[in-house]
Amino acid sequence: MHTSHEEEITVEDDGVDTPLAQLTPNLRTIHALWTEYDSGLGGRKPAKLFTSRERGKQKYAYYKHKLVWDKIEALIRAGNTWTVACDKLYSAYGQNKSPSQIMKEIQKDNREKVVRNQRLVI
Repeated sequence: MHTSHEEEITVEDDGVDTPLAQLTPNLRTIHALWTEYDSGLGGRKPAKLFTSRERGKQKYAYYKHKLVWDKIEALIRAGNTWTVACDKLYSAYGQNKSPSQIMKEIQKDNREKVVRNQRLVI
């Protein structure tokens, strides 16, 4: 297998091009984080389609991102659009916080079994 970072694809041994299964580092918004999960960014494979092996290659980053993805999915299941769900996360955790800061806060809330804000109650 050969990976080309310029083209953002992986060429399998059988010659078939497949999107690169890699998380994007340093995303600036929760909206971009959701897009990475749902449809992929920069020609990369959507994170929701990663195999267990692909998730395992970047286990820690996938785990951290999944904290946000799970919150957004729960809000979507409750009837919100994905953009409203992202906005609700910002309302609950802080408009000026980075995705990394929000991930840390969600991790802390989960550990302490805290419901951050009634806007996030599903």
